[in-house]
Amino acid sequence: MHCKNCNSNLSSKHKYCYDCGAKVITQRLTLKHIVANVNAQFFNYDNKFLKTFLHLLSKPELVIEGYINGVRKKYINVIQYLAISLTLTGLYFFILNTFYDNPFAIDSSIFIANSEAVKNPESIKEITEQTSKIMGNYYSLIYIISIPISAIITWLVFYFSDRKYNYTEHIILNTYYSSQLSLINITLGIILVTFGINYMNTSLILTPISFLYLAYIFKRVYKLSFFMAFVNILLFGVFYTVTFAIVGVIVVLIGFIIVLIMK
Repeated sequence: MHCKNCNSNLSSKHKYCYDCGAKVITQRLTLKHIVANVNAQFFNYDNKFLKTFLHLLSKPELVIEGYINGVRKKYINVIQYLAISLTLTGLYFFILNTFYDNPFAIDSSIFIANSEAVKNPESIKEITEQTSKIMGNYYSLIYIISIPISAIITWLVFYFSDRKYNYTEHIILNTYYSSQLSLINITLGIILVTFGINYMNTSLILTPISFLYLAYIFKRVYKLSFFMAFVNILLFGVFYTVTFAIVGVIVVLIGFIIVLIMK
């Protein structure tokens, strides 16, 4: 008998491959086995997903430092966790677009209330709403691109005070952070949207939560005091605001141009 993953020689008594660690599967695939595997992976108390999610909330250093230092079996690895968050984010936007009325609408009165020069406010409202929908449709792409940018910012924040991690390791930190934050936003977002708060307003509510959570990660991973965690998150906020303000303006301008071309 041979391992179906690495082709190593195995005896009939082996339950796992001694070379690659894969489980030896001899039964035919049935619906029962699929259901049991899904239950084991996601719904039992001791599953990796639940453990990863809960420890990223309470003890993020165990997951992040563990992965950086070589721990692979205890928690879901960073790429799988990112894939899960992207999948659930896609489902989240599908639910918003399918079951909620214009969840991406922006209250254009914010921009036009004090402007008498605007001749056609309805046109501006339509453009802002269509631009928001485009951004919603490409959220996953924006999400992935934002991770290495955010990693540069966190790396710069600690560059002169604590070079504990290199840039690649900051990508790991930011990927776990962004994936966890996405899962939190999905949960809270659906609840808030259900109560009539649209996605854009929900994002404004969740933004302070995202910064507080990152400050908590800084504190736990870098063993900082509350004061130093606060100082570092303020520094991160300055870099983050400047960087993503520039990126945001570029994205919005591209969105307006695309909408105007499509009209």
